[in-house]
Amino acid sequence: MRSHPSTLIYSRKVGKCGRGVFALSPIKKGAVIEECPVIVISKKDYKEIAKTIVSSYVFCWGKDDSLAALALGFGGLYNHAVSPNAAFSKRISTGEIVFRALRDIKMHEEIRIDYGYPSADNYVGFIL
Repeated sequence: MRSHPSTLIYSRKVGKCGRGVFALSPIKKGAVIEECPVIVISKKDYKEIAKTIVSSYVFCWGKDDSLAALALGFGGLYNHAVSPNAAFSKRISTGEIVFRALRDIKMHEEIRIDYGYPSADNYVGFIL
């Protein structure tokens, strides 16, 4: 795994959402936006992390989603949308999350993903 920062994006504050990720230049449909290495969190460690703000930034991880992972780079800053313009896929074997454009994205447009969690309860307590 070779990681390097993406030159396609930047982050800035977004009203009530905190921060968001935006396109620095136009991004074509299908393009890789960012490849983020992750820090895998054990079930034991997640019990402590679940008590903190960090729990809002983790992804389900592992072949059965029984672990959590914290994405580095801007990985934890993508906001949710029901109709997202980007999607993520997990590379469990290399410890990465890859974000790709689902459609053409305009310069300075916010990049949003579908978190894939049916409810907030499932998001926070998925591995406890």
